[in-house]
Amino acid sequence: MVVKKKALTPVNLSINIPAIFQEIQKTTAHHRKYSIALRKIQEQVALDPPVPNSPPTINIDGETAFNKEIARNLNKVLAIKKKEPCADRVVNFLSTFTQFTLERDAKKKEDDDEEMDDENSEQETISSRFVEFLMRHLLKGLGANDKMVRLRCCQLIALNVISLGEIDEDLYQQLKKNLFERIRDKEPTVRVKAAVALARLQGSDEIEDEEEDGKNVTETLIDILQHDPSNEVRRVVLYNIDPNKSTFPYILERARDIDPNIRRAVYSKPMSEIASFRLLTIKQREQLLKWGLTDRDPLVKKACSKMLVTHWIQHADNNLLEFLKCLDVVESEAAEDVLMSFFNTRSDILDTMKFDGKSEVLNRIPRWMNLCVTQHCIWAPSLSRTILVSPHGRKRLSRPRLYQVLQDQSSICPFCHLLHFVKLFFYLYLPPSPSPLPYAHIARREARPGYP
Repeated sequence: MVVKKKALTPVNLSINIPAIFQEIQKTTAHHRKYSIALRKIQEQVALDPPVPNSPPTINIDGETAFNKEIARNLNKVLAIKKKEPCADRVVNFLSTFTQFTLERDAKKKEDDDEEMDDENSEQETISSRFVEFLMRHLLKGLGANDKMVRLRCCQLIALNVISLGEIDEDLYQQLKKNLFERIRDKEPTVRVKAAVALARLQGSDEIEDEEEDGKNVTETLIDILQHDPSNEVRRVVLYNIDPNKSTFPYILERARDIDPNIRRAVYSKPMSEIASFRLLTIKQREQLLKWGLTDRDPLVKKACSKMLVTHWIQHADNNLLEFLKCLDVVESEAAEDVLMSFFNTRSDILDTMKFDGKSEVLNRIPRWMNLCVTQHCIWAPSLSRTILVSPHGRKRLSRPRLYQVLQDQSSICPFCHLLHFVKLFFYLYLPPSPSPLPYAHIARREARPGYP
């Protein structure tokens, strides 16, 4: 669509703007192009002719006519039902346009900063004034009787609130007050959009608000996360709430949610994206891993295992022993499952394991780890050989400890591998054992079918 360069009048606006709204409903591929076209119309109508050596001034009459025409076309789609492609494209276009026009004015401001004084650098732009008008217009629809109008208004606010810069304090307080009301809406779909919009106001202040029983934004989201009856609302809040020390306990609670999708979301989103698992206490790590790896839903187990072997291990520089030090391995109920998750999915981690003995690592490894490693080594005897004949391990591994390792090996491994361990044992320690080796157990293994 070609826009004429001559100055537009309010009569022209009623033709050009509806034409753009008509085109953007067909496809999202050309939204950027029509955003540029709409910006040109906005500049021609809302700005006075430029004066040399002075910043552009805003034409109030032209700006008002432009805003009213945008609002008139927007109102036609607010009542359209959810998941209607045409209405969704109009909503997405307005978000694209506001982001584009704000970027355009921000770029102009950077270019003119050196030539403008401090007083002029802080004056309003047509983009910031348009966003403020749009927000005030949408606030009127948050209390509408039609649930689709409330939903569309919350949806538009959620898409545009992230683009807000410095806005009027009165507008900001009105926005929070209305969103606090919509997040208690009787319709779950409205609460979902309100939760997304409210989540994007997190961190803006830490002052308690009287409108929501003395709770700020984060505390309100926590309350919704704990008590909202809708699974979809709790899931959206879980995805959008900021993970930090104050919210970790409530996020971990969702690992015991009745909905398996929410339990899986705990491991796939907030806990996978934290800066470091060390931000959690040892007790929190233990609970989270125990709940995830023993969950009755296989998809939750898979999500927890993926979080471990893909994200958390990177926080320990892909060092499994270093990672295990961050767990309470002595009294842990989840450490064995954690180790087996690595054995089953990350064989490359095992290839890089080094028992150097510098801090007597071998002597401090609990018996369950020997059992897990041994069980995994049924088909990888090289790792078992590493445990027994590591250069430092030969010096550091005490004799009773070595006997315990050998007994654990004999209780799990096939007879052919057990002979290999016995040879290594007598090679390392020829003096007699303080406790007899389990020859009866070896005999039983020999008698079992399927063993050589």
